[in-house]
Amino acid sequence: MSEPTQEQQEKFWKRCGFEWDEKYGHWNYPDGSPHSQLPKLTGIEALGNLFKYAVPKLIPDHLFNIELMPQIDGWAVTIKTTVENEYRFDMHYGRGEDPALALCWALREVMNGDTG
Repeated sequence: MSEPTQEQQEKFWKRCGFEWDEKYGHWNYPDGSPHSQLPKLTGIEALGNLFKYAVPKLIPDHLFNIELMPQIDGWAVTIKTTVENEYRFDMHYGRGEDPALALCWALREVMNGDTG
């Protein structure tokens, strides 16, 4: 999959606790620090930001495990989540040229309630 649009990126990061500060024209990260841009969704730093800000949003309620797998044409991610009050799992998938991008697409599926 290609990179998310700017609108999709903003929606994703807002769901992770990022806020746009109209008054000062910058993004407030969940830790309160101001930045001119949202985190990128490719590269090793992006993978770190996803595990720092997005994955913890899933842990209290749903997260069971994350599998990150290299593929011939990029990366694939499978996230297995528990279904509330049931003894079953839902599977969420993401693919991308970069491991962070694949993880982003899979996390987005979880946040949107989509299952594969």
